[in-house]
Amino acid sequence: MIIETRPIILASTLAVRTALDSGILRSFEAAFGVVVEAEFEPTTVFVARINAGYQPDVVIATTSAIDSLAAAGHVVSASITPLVRSGIGLGVLHGSPHPDVSTVEALVTTLLNARSVAYSRAGQSGIHFSRLLEELGIADQINTTATVLEKGFTGVALVDKRADLAVQQVSELRFVAGVDVVGTLPEPVQLYSEFSVALGTAAYNEPEAQQLLTFLTGGLARIAYTNSGLTMPGVVLPRVLVPAALPALDRGNGASTVALVTKAIGAVSFLNGITTFEPGAAIGHHTHNCIESVVVVQGDAIVNIDGVETPLSTFDTTFVPADIPHHFRNASAVDPMRILWTYGSVDATRTIVATGVTGRIDGEHRR
Repeated sequence: MIIETRPIILASTLAVRTALDSGILRSFEAAFGVVVEAEFEPTTVFVARINAGYQPDVVIATTSAIDSLAAAGHVVSASITPLVRSGIGLGVLHGSPHPDVSTVEALVTTLLNARSVAYSRAGQSGIHFSRLLEELGIADQINTTATVLEKGFTGVALVDKRADLAVQQVSELRFVAGVDVVGTLPEPVQLYSEFSVALGTAAYNEPEAQQLLTFLTGGLARIAYTNSGLTMPGVVLPRVLVPAALPALDRGNGASTVALVTKAIGAVSFLNGITTFEPGAAIGHHTHNCIESVVVVQGDAIVNIDGVETPLSTFDTTFVPADIPHHFRNASAVDPMRILWTYGSVDATRTIVATGVTGRIDGEHRR
């Protein structure tokens, strides 16, 4: 039951909107009987409003902005609580091919090949991306056709077809229905933003505002943050991973892969995922820098390990040490085949025997 009290005013960065809209605020209102009026804007926008006199009860913003607001007396220093960390990602319209953004070189190629790149002028991600374009020497080429938003979600420009590639915080890309996150900026050019929550000075003695701040840092909220693509430094939460709900990487030649347990969600010692082979499909001969185990979970396969071929059926399992050449193919001409693979290192790599090209597994499956 909602009690007749003054609503709590929450001023929040867009980065956590996906998580808060997923039910966190509704759960708080139901538990405490207090209405929350949330306003979501880029940090730079509502910080300017606060400095001009706007007085929210609870503020979620970049940690640096929160510190500045505290120094100016707009939020309570003692209430500042680290909340989440977010990286910048790239998105495409659902159903579109997923371009390669795993390295800086691949990112540049993808950006130059895009019809129009959407980014925000006001948000942290857009400010960083604009500078990055200058550093990469491609600002003129990209900005000639770019879709630059004053504020808001860049994924909207994908849905209405103004752009075919969008850049923003991963959690913000996920807010827009119909957008696939294809990866994050490569580490050498990535910018991670730290976000914190604090009480507005005027709400220091209001218990409802303190209850909201506590709720926003609790277990239910943490799960929602993680599910929306945000991370909490030092905090690893349980996850349920549904392959059908995760993006698939087209490996070519009739093979596609869905990454499951990854470094991005907290793995420290292994990676795993599922690869589906269409009838007759195969992947090229390759090696890894660590051990790999594969379980056939559907259909019939043929594995070639160091030149020796072995037929496999459902639940047959392989163990391949590092640096041993191998590959799998679907033994059926009519039915799909699926394998569950596990690498014994989060730093696993794949080297294609025919070309000698080596790439990180997590570079293929960033999420």
